[in-house]
Amino acid sequence: MRRTNQSIRTAGSTVLGGRSPGQQRSGPEATLRPGTEDAAPGPPAGSLEALELEVEELRKSLESEKAEVAVLQAQMGELFMRNSCEEYLLKLEKQIQVIENKQVDVVHWRIENAEQLRSKIQKGQFVASPEFSAGGLGGFSFHFY
Repeated sequence: MRRTNQSIRTAGSTVLGGRSPGQQRSGPEATLRPGTEDAAPGPPAGSLEALELEVEELRKSLESEKAEVAVLQAQMGELFMRNSCEEYLLKLEKQIQVIENKQVDVVHWRIENAEQLRSKIQKGQFVASPEFSAGGLGGFSFHFY
């Protein structure tokens, strides 16, 4: 004769519903099962009908969670696309700058507040200029020691 495993059924009800068979619902676990009412008579706890109802409620909850995940994934995809577009635009701007500065053969860099900067920098460290392009090449930067 086959016996039902009451400990698994109790553990499943505790995890999913927050109560053991035979206990009344109270508090926050009542929100885990939308659509059920405390006053509505139903099948006895632990019966096959009660478990089937619980499975159906969990399936509905799972479907709503899947829909929410799909919405979140779509939002994440949109954010990823925005970030990719911004990175592409930055690369494109650098390429345009290289083309525009193809005829540049002299570059001047003026260091503002040199005395204050000199007191902050230790020996061996350098101050780097912003990146620039000249002569049709990009990615240059002056280093002042």
